Amino acid sequence: MILADQLGLRVGAGISTGEAFVGNVGGSEVTDYTVLGDTVNVAARLQGEAAAGEILISDETYTSVSNVFPNAARRCSKVRANRSSPGRLPDHRRRLIFD
Repeated sequence: MILADQLGLRVGAGISTGEAFVGNVGGSEVTDYTVLGDTVNVAARLQGEAAAGEILISDETYTSVSNVFPNAARRCSKVRANRSSPGRLPDHRRRLIFD
């Protein structure tokens, strides 16, 4: 990894596929460009569990890229989209490492 070798920067990433709201949110005085939705929440939770140099993806994402990464390692766990949906999304995460 170029960033890890040159800068000592080791990060993990989480990727989820689906619909999300993207745009400016707020009122007349304060607005913020943001992304909202279950897909975003799942990606954030996957990123939170990813180790340095690791990319965790949801089943939906793996379906889209499985032809490129047919042998990606699989870890099973449950990741919730939001606090009001306990255990709603069984997420069979795939681990992808790019070296």
